[in-house]
Amino acid sequence: MAEFDAYRQSDSKLILSIGGSMDSGKTTTAAYLCRGLKRAGKKTAFIKLTGTAYTKDVDFVVDCGADIGLDFTHWGYPSTYLESEETLLNLFETLVNQASSIQPDYIVMEIADGLLQRETEILLNSALMQRVSGVIYSDSSSTGALSGVMMLEKLNIRPMAICGSLLKSPLMVAEIQARTEIPVLGLNQLGTASIEEFVQSVIPAEMEQNSVLATAI
Repeated sequence: MAEFDAYRQSDSKLILSIGGSMDSGKTTTAAYLCRGLKRAGKKTAFIKLTGTAYTKDVDFVVDCGADIGLDFTHWGYPSTYLESEETLLNLFETLVNQASSIQPDYIVMEIADGLLQRETEILLNSALMQRVSGVIYSDSSSTGALSGVMMLEKLNIRPMAICGSLLKSPLMVAEIQARTEIPVLGLNQLGTASIEEFVQSVIPAEMEQNSVLATAI
């Protein structure tokens, strides 16, 4: 299992963008988060750790403000489908080391597809989560978001915010807000400089082991 030695030496905070399914808004969420952090004067790196080669995603996040954008294709993988846990963790370490060359304040990392997808499930149950500072969860429906939060809580992962394509529906936003205290953040909130203050408020300034935020907001 990868030891992540280089990452231990980094002061970068790692924020994970995950979702309930494909096209739930993970990349858009990551892109606007990078935009907001950039407007706050913070240096950001974007990593897409898993998925199938699609250069538009990385390009979009860089266009939104990430200082560097990387994915698995930079190391010869057209797809991460059916790759082993060891390979996925080695990719994580390699890409984080590469991103660390610009000494980012934040690394925003997307894991493709949904919670039940094989590679996503492997990573959410792996040593990678020991290095994650916070999680943002995206979904396309209120029921999907609430069930996804329940699944994550069983893994001791509590998202710091709910986002995604469900934001198109004020009714779904209201349904979520009536049933959980986790903030629902729109793109106008993610993309402004004030998002850095929010992130700082929910991520401890000094994390003992860069563990996942698991306390109520």
